Amino acid sequence: MCRKLPKWVLPLVWILGFDSRLVAGEFRNLGFEDANTNLLSRAVDLGDGQVRGFGTPSVLLPGWDVYHGDAQETARIDFNPEVPPFIFAAVIERDYGNTGILANLAEGKFGYLGKPGVRPLALVQRGHVPSDAAVLSYRYYGVPHDILVNGTPLRSLTDSRYQLDGIRVAQFDISPFAGQDVELRLVNASAGGLSFLDSIAFAVPEPATLAFWSVAGLALLGRFRWKRCF
Repeated sequence: MCRKLPKWVLPLVWILGFDSRLVAGEFRNLGFEDANTNLLSRAVDLGDGQVRGFGTPSVLLPGWDVYHGDAQETARIDFNPEVPPFIFAAVIERDYGNTGILANLAEGKFGYLGKPGVRPLALVQRGHVPSDAAVLSYRYYGVPHDILVNGTPLRSLTDSRYQLDGIRVAQFDISPFAGQDVELRLVNASAGGLSFLDSIAFAVPEPATLAFWSVAGLALLGRFRWKRCF
């Protein structure tokens, strides 16, 4: 005689066996487009539909934690700050002022600006790396950010260095952490070094590329076995 499983067993199995991305969740706001400018403090109307003010990281950089040295910043970051300001973190509109830099850098409406001073400045977020991710990239102008995953520096795939001659794309090997829940930390440790940053993205091999190498691998394997049989 068969005994039925208790009703609570299958839901428990479903929960425990479900995709681990439920634990940390997907990374969010990688393009800095989720800034809520309706909640700015001390907003100043600059004309042409632009404003200046400040807000908490949860308002202007939702999904990200901001660290200046070892201290987490929870009170204030700037929005469309005055130039040149003594700031350490800000969100800037693509068409703010006459900054042609951001017009080319930002792929959406907003970009991120960091100026660390004497202490390193870091953006930190926990999330799930896609299981087939191979490269982590971002667009920048000025000082590049180092990327640490769970405290381990990622291997750079590009010549990422301080530059003021145009927009660059930095790329890092994220494959050792594919499919894992991790802490992602982007660090600017250059004292006083200004950095514009946008478009953080995980890149995965294209299906056509995967199909090609799969077929090539099977062909090589078949050729090896054919030679061994005769």
